[in-house]
Amino acid sequence: MLDEELSIPKASDQTYIAKVLKAHGKHPRLIAPKFSGTLQFGIRHFAGNVTYSCEGFLEKNDDKLPDDAVECLRKSELTVLQEIAEAVSAEVKESSGQRGKKVQTVSVKFRKSLASLMDKLNTAQPHFIRCVKPNPDKRPFQFVSSMTQEQLVYSGVMEAVRIWQLGYSTRLPFDEFVRHFECLVDPGPARLLTQGSS
Repeated sequence: MLDEELSIPKASDQTYIAKVLKAHGKHPRLIAPKFSGTLQFGIRHFAGNVTYSCEGFLEKNDDKLPDDAVECLRKSELTVLQEIAEAVSAEVKESSGQRGKKVQTVSVKFRKSLASLMDKLNTAQPHFIRCVKPNPDKRPFQFVSSMTQEQLVYSGVMEAVRIWQLGYSTRLPFDEFVRHFECLVDPGPARLLTQGSS
């Protein structure tokens, strides 16, 4: 929706907010501004409400360099800046020469970057270590339970524990499962399971 607004003549942050509110006004997570004409809206995230100020949204999303920036880089004595100028001007020519190609806005680049990151994460087996601050002063032997609980809730640890308690899989490989729980089984069957998995 933000990218579409850039292609419309006389579009403004106000027209963008109006379209967002019209398209998603009844969504339970959208918090509409109390006063019309306000350049902001809110979203009810799982971690709490977040208010977004939309002043300059369209301008910030437009990923154009100032007109004289490429020329300034081109006239530089540093070869690296001259190379950047050539790469940028080639990219601009390529995008303007192809009809129907999406304009390279900040949000388009962000979505591509996010998709690339998700592809990498889906091919890997990430392991996360969550650090929890026990107190706001970072002093040893002081524990503020409300602060710690808030961090555990907002980081998703409590939700993960709830899911594990319901009995959903934690992706434990079979060999590791057998090694971990073989002490609970008779030695004979445990040896067969270990041999069968290798």
